Amino acid sequence: MHISLERHLDKFIAGRTGVKVLFPLCGKTIDMRLLADQGHYVVGVDIAERAFQEFFIEQNLEYTEEQLKNVDGKLFKSMDGRIKLYCMDFYLFTKEMEGHFNAIWDHASVVAINIEDRIKYSQLIQEVMSPDCKYIISAIQYDTSKLPGPPHNVSENDLKELFPNFSVQQFDEIDRSYMYKVHGILKIFKLNG
Repeated sequence: MHISLERHLDKFIAGRTGVKVLFPLCGKTIDMRLLADQGHYVVGVDIAERAFQEFFIEQNLEYTEEQLKNVDGKLFKSMDGRIKLYCMDFYLFTKEMEGHFNAIWDHASVVAINIEDRIKYSQLIQEVMSPDCKYIISAIQYDTSKLPGPPHNVSENDLKELFPNFSVQQFDEIDRSYMYKVHGILKIFKLNG
């Protein structure tokens, strides 16, 4: 499990059971399997078909694969239905596909998208959030003169602009400069409606 999710799982799940969790731009993160194994329902969205196939193989999970209707893409689904991975353009994902989410784990998603797409991204995220949604974001901050991005800097003020109807609270900071010469600080934020 990613260290920032592990450290703050209690804030994310908040004592709830059967939480429906969105992983935007998820790749093949093992966090999806770990939350599903705890009894939660996981939905990931990414364009990387190979990553989804590798996820199920590496996690030793049987799955089905089907073509999506009304949008170009595929749905990969675990046999128990706890993990659904949508292989498609993230911006075409809608609440009609999966309804609302009780939790969103945004690890390196908002930092990966193009800066000019941030508003579109935040609108989609807000559309799929349930009223009790716990939205946790890990955002990177570093000296942009050394690396223009992506990943892109995302500050607390950026998040306040993208999510004006939410309170934004930074509750953790992890110095990653020892891991990456140019990426300095990983800041963890929680958004509340």
